[in-house]
Amino acid sequence: MNELSQGTHQENTALWKDIVLKYQNPSLPRALWQIVNTIVPYAFLWYLIYRSLAISWWLVIPLAVLAGAFLVRGIYYFP
Repeated sequence: MNELSQGTHQENTALWKDIVLKYQNPSLPRALWQIVNTIVPYAFLWYLIYRSLAISWWLVIPLAVLAGAFLVRGIYYFP
C-alpha cells in the first residue's frame, strides 16, 4: 500500500468507528422490544396452528414454517 491509500484507510477506519460507536452499548428498551416482537408473534402463530387443525392440515403447513422462522429468531435471544 502506498502512503495515500494508507491515509485513506485510516480515515475510513476512523469514520466507521464513529458510526458504530453508538451501537456498542446495549439498550434495554430495544432488547425488550426485540424479545416481545419475537415471542408474541410466535405464540400467536401457535394459537393459529391449533385453531387451523380443525379446518385443514394444508393451513397448518405454512403457519408451521412461519413459526419455525420465529423459533430460529428466538434461538438467538435464548441460547
